This record gives sequence, C-alpha cells and structure tokens, in this order.
Amino acid sequence: MKRRSLPEEPSNVDRWIVSYADFITLLFAFFVVMYAISSVDARKFERISQGMKTAFVDGTRGAQPILSDLGLAEQGGAATSQIEATAMAPDTEAGSGSPLGLLRDRVESALGTVMDPEAREQTLRVTLDDRGLVLSLSAQEFFRPGRAKISRDMEPVVDSIGKVLSGIHTGIRVEGHTDDKPIRSGRYPSNWELSSQRATSVVRRLVEVSNVAPERLSAAGYASYRPLVRNDTDENRAVNRRVDIIILAPVEDTDDPAEIRQERELSAIIKRLPASLPDTR
Repeated sequence: MKRRSLPEEPSNVDRWIVSYADFITLLFAFFVVMYAISSVDARKFERISQGMKTAFVDGTRGAQPILSDLGLAEQGGAATSQIEATAMAPDTEAGSGSPLGLLRDRVESALGTVMDPEAREQTLRVTLDDRGLVLSLSAQEFFRPGRAKISRDMEPVVDSIGKVLSGIHTGIRVEGHTDDKPIRSGRYPSNWELSSQRATSVVRRLVEVSNVAPERLSAAGYASYRPLVRNDTDENRAVNRRVDIIILAPVEDTDDPAEIRQERELSAIIKRLPASLPDTR
C-alpha cells in the first residue's frame, strides 16, 4: 500500500519581524540605561521636578519665587521663558539656564569689561557646585604675599563683581583660604588670621564700594584646611591660595529643615543630661 505523503507546511515569511522587534526593544533599553547613567545636575533636576509637581497639582508656585530670590525677576518674561524652556529640554551643561546659571552669565559678562579672557583664566574661576555659584579669586593675583589688602589693580575686578551682587537678594559667603606653608609675618600670627582678614577685606570692599547689603554677607577663614588640590607642588599651592565668593543657592522651603532637626537633636541631648553634676570633692 502506497503511503500518502503529508502536505508541505507553508513557510512563514514574516518570522523576521519577531527578531526585529526584539532588536528594537534591546536598542531602546540600551539608550534608556545610557541616559539614566549620564551626568545630571541633581539640584536642578530636583527643582524642576518640584516645580512641575507644584504646577500640575496646585498651580500656585512656579519659577518666579526662585528668580526673585536671586534678583533676576526684573528681567521679565525672557528669563522666565528661558527657565521654562530649559525645564522641558535635557541639560547640555550643569546649571545651564538655571537662575544661578543666568547669574553666572551676568558675572562673566561684567568681568569681560575689566579683564581679557586670557588673564582671567589665571586670575578668577567661576564654577557651580552644591553650595551655589562660586567665584574663586586667586590670592596670588589679588593680594601681595602675606598681605590682606586687595591689590590696587585688582580692585576694579572686585567692583565689577560687586555691581552684579548688589542686585541679587540671596546670601553671600566670602571664604579665605591659604596653602599649608606657615606664614612668617609679625602682622598675622598664623594662616587663620591671614585667610580671615583677606575674606573680610573683600566683604568690606563689596559693602563700601558696591553697596552690597551687609546683612547678606558673611566672612570666614579656613587657613589651609579646605584645599582644592594637594599641597605638593608650587602650582597646586597657588591654586589653594584663594578667596571664594559664594552666592548661596536659594534653599527650598521644607517642613523639617536641617536647622530645625539639629535643634531638636540638641534639645533631646540636653534633656538626657543629669540635672546636676555629681559632687567630686
């Protein structure tokens, strides 16, 4: 008896779609991971997230209060539009388009009128970090060795910075820093006095010449104990000898700020102390 042959199954010409879909899915996942691990300005991301949350939930608070804190609100709709446009687009540079980023651009524009770009690279650095906008003045250029008075030819640079700072409404901290070499001067017993006096000299100049509100300013001296780089070469020591003008980033209102938490912790410690010290006589 002749065996009946089975009919041939038709070939599936569309099987490639399954592999193609898997490939596209993997490619999408790859780019999502690459975007997730890319560099992101955490402070700005948090503010944008909070701003969007507020706008969509109650619509009562936007970018305007932050701009007002930095004195940028008078720029009108242009500044606000730039902030909102940046919030809708991915960052290309940390702090770009943020209120502090706009302030940095204004400072750099003011510096361009009193010094050329090549000289500025060795004299002053403008950076953004977690504290806010940091203007690092090289002590080698702004002060004579072992002295705290601002050099006469650098006074216009400090004054140009002061003109910008006089128009903002946030806190400003001026920090003096030295290298690790002990000072040899009868005027200043140690680097603590020298760094503090240099910071105070900058504060006085900002108040007396640029009319920066004194209640917004503070001065601190850290001697050699907060270096940017290791004090192992003359070049590195020159980098560490500096005065930092820090425009503090506006602090968002929270239900339990750090100061209140510290106060509560201190109160709890005091309550646990004995009412009276034991008599050791």
